[in-house]
Amino acid sequence: MSLTTKLLAAAPVAVSAALALAPAASADTTPVFTLQGKGIWNAAQPLIGGNVYTPPVVEGGWSAFAPIDDRTYWTVSDRGPNGQPTVGGATRRTFLTPGFTPTIYKVAVADNGSLSVLQRIPLHLKTGAVDPARAATGGPANEITGLPQISTVAQTAASGLPADAGAYKQTAARDEIPYAADGVTLIGTDPYGIDSESIAVDPRDGSFWLGDEYRPSLVRVAADGTVLNRIIPAGVTVPGADDAVVATQGLLPRAFAYRKQNRGMEGGTLTKDGKTLFGMIQSSIEPPAGKGDGRTLRLVRFDVSDSLHPVLTGEFIYRLDVPAPGSGITQADLSNSDIYALDATHLLVDEHDNVTSTPGAGQKRVIAIDLAGATDISGNAAENGENPLLESTNAAGITPVSKTLWLDLNQFGYDHDKPEGIGLFPNGDLAVQDDNDFGFNQANDPQTTVPGDPPFKVTASGKTTELQRFKVTNIVGGGVGGTVPATLSLAVGPNASFGAFAPGVAKDYTASTTATVVSTAGDAALTVSDPGHLTNGTFSLPSPLQVAFSKAAWTAPVTNDPVTITFSQHIDATDALRTGAYSKTLTFTLSTTTP
Repeated sequence: MSLTTKLLAAAPVAVSAALALAPAASADTTPVFTLQGKGIWNAAQPLIGGNVYTPPVVEGGWSAFAPIDDRTYWTVSDRGPNGQPTVGGATRRTFLTPGFTPTIYKVAVADNGSLSVLQRIPLHLKTGAVDPARAATGGPANEITGLPQISTVAQTAASGLPADAGAYKQTAARDEIPYAADGVTLIGTDPYGIDSESIAVDPRDGSFWLGDEYRPSLVRVAADGTVLNRIIPAGVTVPGADDAVVATQGLLPRAFAYRKQNRGMEGGTLTKDGKTLFGMIQSSIEPPAGKGDGRTLRLVRFDVSDSLHPVLTGEFIYRLDVPAPGSGITQADLSNSDIYALDATHLLVDEHDNVTSTPGAGQKRVIAIDLAGATDISGNAAENGENPLLESTNAAGITPVSKTLWLDLNQFGYDHDKPEGIGLFPNGDLAVQDDNDFGFNQANDPQTTVPGDPPFKVTASGKTTELQRFKVTNIVGGGVGGTVPATLSLAVGPNASFGAFAPGVAKDYTASTTATVVSTAGDAALTVSDPGHLTNGTFSLPSPLQVAFSKAAWTAPVTNDPVTITFSQHIDATDALRTGAYSKTLTFTLSTTTP
């Protein structure tokens, strides 16, 4: 584009130019949903524990979703079948099959909606490494387990978790103490244990990123299931021998070390190019100052262009909804279970309670969020250190991500208590993966004479592993987005003036004005036509006009980038000057080779 302006050697004359700005991104955030059906996995297989329990505890616990094509997807199990019986008046965490290996599944959806497993990828350590937990649990020595990492007093002391202070207690931040199914027998921990809750696939090499409840962490896994590296909170330590097996990076803000027990990194997702990783905590952290109303969740963003060397590029606040009147749930029942990146600034969030499966009851929602305008607190040392306050103040003074209700699952009679994985198939269909908790309940044996004491009985819960699929219409590009038209804009300020020339005096005169550049192109260049000479009617100055720019080339898009234009004119002592105004009209051109 070109723009003309006039340079005067007397009183300036105003010249204006239009500024063309690209429109803001927009999208339809209230699409129409149609329930296509429920896919059910009926061909479950017994776990490592075989038929110890009647009925047998079978595979399940799928907690995530990552699309492959319109008929197949990836999911991952959590830490394995576990219960919470009451022993001696206290609730304990039991592991029915301690040797269970968290596993990635490749799943096919048949024409009739039924689900089948095409591939199982057990999580394991690199070749030659042995998981020490296997000495007690048995099973393949190279495979990890779903057992906790930090449970004992000694482990806690060596872990780097914050010391007790205020409302925070280490016992609430470390992992649960693991017991066998009897609720009495202690079982060991696993330094490599993973309670996987989300999955994302890097299209560049087929590797996976998993969200992990423990520590909490974001874990990178090779396409064959080898655990490669994990991102944990700053200051949380890992023994050198363990770090040599799985590289550990303390890149999560220190505040994440205050995560509530069993409420860790529930959501994880990658952008489609695999270069931007997001992770969201399940519930509010509980720091010394307290968690306030319990609605404040933290969302982190990493540049994983180099997957071995992630870089934290953002941290934002997400505020949970309040329970709907009459829903029968409390604020503590609400949490995040998964996130799905539509692009680098727009995501879907799976926000729900986990206490009811009564159709239409409770609160099960898919929320669309936008990071634009939200406060990035990644550089706030106080809020990411030992004593963060924003949870206790309910994020006062901080702008959270904007939220739009996308889908209320209750409108479709949703009858499952845990929608734990969300995402979009390539054709734009929304997928909601349900977690069946391995389809069992653990309760007292009716023959037990002392209530609350072992032995315990395992019974079928009736929960199935399901994938609910919704056709989505009236949405731009299958997500939230917008377009940017090709734009080159140059706005030049008021005409410059040298003022009055003094006859008979040798002098160099200067004047300047400003210009503003807007370019959506890959490059841009600013030039001026041959300035020539200032003229006054038929008279012209002997010396040519000189023009210089403070900046004349760009190698990337810019918006409202200021440029100073400086004019220089030499007048010699012998120059004959005519009464009146000398001026010159100049043409400035902003051009590009990569629009």
